[in-house]
Amino acid sequence: MALRSYGGRHGALAAAILLPLSLTSPCLAHAASGGLFIVASQERALVAPPRLLADVPALFPQELRDGVTAGLVRLELTLDSAGEVRMAQVVSHAHPLFERAALDAAMALRFAPALAAGTPVASQVAYSYRFEASAPPEPVTAPMAVPPAAPEPPGKRDDIEGREGGAYETRVVAAKEQQEAVRVSLEGGEVREVPGTMGDPFRVVMLMPGVGSVASGLGYPVVRGASPASTAYLLDGVRVPILYHLFLGPAVIHPDFIDGLEFYPGAPPTRFGRMLGSVVEGRVRGPQGEAARLSLYADLLNAGAFVELPLESLGAELSTAGRFSYSPWLLSMAAKSDSPGSADFVLDFWDYQVRLQKSLAGGALRLLGFGSSDRMGTQSDNPALFTSMQGVLFHRLDLRYRHPLAEGELEVGGTLGLDRVSMESNAPQEGPARFAMEELSGRARLLWNGPIAPALSLSAGGDMELRRATAELQGITGGIADSPLLAQGPRSDAILSGGFTELEWAPDGKRWRISPGLRLDDYYLAPATHRAALEPRLAVRRSLGSEVTLKGGAGLYHQAPTTLISLPVVDVASLQYGLQEAWQFDIGAEYTPLRWLELRLDLYYNPMIRTLELNPFAPKVNGDTNGTSGNTGGDGLPRVGDLFDGERFRSSGSAYGLELMLRKRLGGAWFGWISYSLQRSTRLTTYTRRGPEGEPLGSAVAYLPYVFDQTHLFNAVLSLKLGAWTLGGVLHFNTGRPESGVMTSTTMRPGSDAGGRPVWIKSDPSGVGRLPSFLRFDLRIARAFTFDAMQLEAYLDLMNATFSSEVLAIDYEGGTLHGGGALRAIPQGFPVVLPILGVKATWLP
Repeated sequence: MALRSYGGRHGALAAAILLPLSLTSPCLAHAASGGLFIVASQERALVAPPRLLADVPALFPQELRDGVTAGLVRLELTLDSAGEVRMAQVVSHAHPLFERAALDAAMALRFAPALAAGTPVASQVAYSYRFEASAPPEPVTAPMAVPPAAPEPPGKRDDIEGREGGAYETRVVAAKEQQEAVRVSLEGGEVREVPGTMGDPFRVVMLMPGVGSVASGLGYPVVRGASPASTAYLLDGVRVPILYHLFLGPAVIHPDFIDGLEFYPGAPPTRFGRMLGSVVEGRVRGPQGEAARLSLYADLLNAGAFVELPLESLGAELSTAGRFSYSPWLLSMAAKSDSPGSADFVLDFWDYQVRLQKSLAGGALRLLGFGSSDRMGTQSDNPALFTSMQGVLFHRLDLRYRHPLAEGELEVGGTLGLDRVSMESNAPQEGPARFAMEELSGRARLLWNGPIAPALSLSAGGDMELRRATAELQGITGGIADSPLLAQGPRSDAILSGGFTELEWAPDGKRWRISPGLRLDDYYLAPATHRAALEPRLAVRRSLGSEVTLKGGAGLYHQAPTTLISLPVVDVASLQYGLQEAWQFDIGAEYTPLRWLELRLDLYYNPMIRTLELNPFAPKVNGDTNGTSGNTGGDGLPRVGDLFDGERFRSSGSAYGLELMLRKRLGGAWFGWISYSLQRSTRLTTYTRRGPEGEPLGSAVAYLPYVFDQTHLFNAVLSLKLGAWTLGGVLHFNTGRPESGVMTSTTMRPGSDAGGRPVWIKSDPSGVGRLPSFLRFDLRIARAFTFDAMQLEAYLDLMNATFSSEVLAIDYEGGTLHGGGALRAIPQGFPVVLPILGVKATWLP
């Protein structure tokens, strides 16, 4: 007969095992339909029940949000000897929509198999899904992974119990009705199992609608035509200053430390401030019950660990994670030269994260810390060798306390930060040189949200941040040394403060949801630079039954001047040039014909009133494509000091487009989405007009395509679970960026000189061409092996399995100016392939 394991939320596992005596054999075991038959004569078989390894959140049926409020679905799951769910049956009935949601999710659960005499066997286990239409007031021991103003995602796992022998229940909390005009929530496998992302949740954003890229392989998104630095990255409300190791590798946050992502591509709500574009917020994994958890992984790039355990003596929960890169260390060792004329190559990184949470005085206290370090370059003890080393380091320590207050919740918090960017070199003829910028920061914040009337709620808060930047300069003249930051002295102090208030009005039976808000920010840079920004914002949603929702949003946004990728100190030092300013307008619709299927349509228009995008690769004259590849010195490298020459980067522009997304939500055996974006982004540019022979005809001003403009973007994502195997693929397509001479080549056209010989002629910048389109396919294959209390997963994640080359420039060869011969336009590019072969082990003691 079958080995059955039953249990409920408040009871221990009750296992009933019938061991018939064999009359013909002293020990016999065989499998038959209906379960595993265990036969023994002299001894009882030693039995260990199945153990939950990986849960899957169910989706709360949207059709029931305003009707049935709760339900409990009890299931009986049939597991095979590998711990895979082969069948799920309802044993206590609830609303049919609850039952369907529970059955879909249960088929993707993963268990360590039951053991009989040490041998994995088939079994049956009881499992329950408890559905609640809205989240109750948060108990003091509840997770603090989501800031109080952020709505909880659909199907968020609140607690999984598998203790004292294996009683399992998942509590499914329906999402708070979305108030933002546009937001995408990603959960579980959607942020860790997408092919081509190296398992990093933040890289999944690159496959969202409206998201372009600087180049294939770089994880910094260009969202709706804004500079990559215009997107704010947060971890539970705390800014992440540098998102990727070495600006290319894995993210600086361990994947298991993140429970999910919230992506706001446009019109973010008022709690997000001092940013011009989109917001990507990672939610820290909250307490998962009383069981400890350990995971280890290693791949070709790095190794990492995640530990989660209860501290019963303190009444607290602790989780910590970290990783370090060893393959770059191996490469540097392989490149280490025994020759006295060569320096040693260095390439390494590490990161860490820690969360400690405890109940305190009727509230919840949480400590969150994370940091990262990267170093790249050459080093040597021989002063006669040329060496160069670059480093980036940051630390964050955040303390947060939340407590119920006046039918709502009050949050008080503070964050300490340290950022450092350094460049060191040694030239035999010039001696050592060092440039370093360091920034210390401290931020205090206060937030309250809760209901103030039957159909009206309020969220209000404020924060103040102090920043002190110091610069160290040794042996460097010109360029960096001439920057205004250093001219002001070795120290730069700034005070950034802001406050916001936002109402949420849900009249007419929640069919309307109207959220007006207002934000005020103040920027002060000692001794005399002062900027202020008032930002009105509005979000409106109108429900047309249970399947269709119309939505719209608008807001004004400001940000300090930005570089291509956010760097510490630079945004503070550049405040003297003013603030960037842009409006964001978004209208759209959401259609949910099935509870697990959704279709989104968004139209947006973002007039950029004032931009200050500091680009060290831009030509000296803004927009002048006279063949220069950037503002460089005699060595061909960008002059970092010119980043502080903000006047030449001042511009304006606009971005507009259409976004479509068809998504099958997480749950069951597969998930995925298809997204398409049609978009344009322009900047007001001053350039030199060109005649028929390429001769200068004077200056002109026009709105030209932005350097990162990509007209068409398409993504198709699919992840499919087939028993112990997981297969996934991503198809990505984008049209090329403009060949404007800014971080690309300059468009040339064939012509002839006075003697009739072929030559390349520079095109007028108003008619530049486009680089070729790019298509790639990403692949992920994983195989899970389940044991008593461990799951082992081997995986191959391959970005660009097609070995496609993205063209980043055109090399125009031939003609009388290039040694004669036929004219040749040679695409410049190479395939960026990121193969990740790794193993991950997860233990649940």
